[in-house]
Amino acid sequence: MRIKSVFIVFLVLVLVSLACTFPTETQSVPEQNQVSLDYPDSPEGVVRAFLIAYQEGAENLAQYVKGSSSGSDAVYMLDINGMMMSFIIQSASVRPDPPGATIEVGINLGDQETVRVFNLSKEDEQWVIISIENLQN
Repeated sequence: MRIKSVFIVFLVLVLVSLACTFPTETQSVPEQNQVSLDYPDSPEGVVRAFLIAYQEGAENLAQYVKGSSSGSDAVYMLDINGMMMSFIIQSASVRPDPPGATIEVGINLGDQETVRVFNLSKEDEQWVIISIENLQN
């Protein structure tokens, strides 16, 4: 009888441990509420990602610009002629309420330097570029 009781307890423990190791079905968050893990979480990060995407091609630019439906809209906003050789974020100012940011960027175009001011706002938990100003005009 004692061996039978020990065997039953052992069998229950084995079954419980097996049940705990099976993967459970997880619920996914609807796509419109998901925040991309690759999307930058700071205004400086958004500007940096935008400028790197510009250097690589216009396909990915629209995701960083509010209301932009294509990369060409974003290229038009940036308003630079020539190949961007490098850039440096010169200053950044972030406002908590309402969420907004101003990022000043020096851009090296090889034979000339130019400065752009990026204005950003936070919408749906993501920073987006709302305008780009040319300080040389």
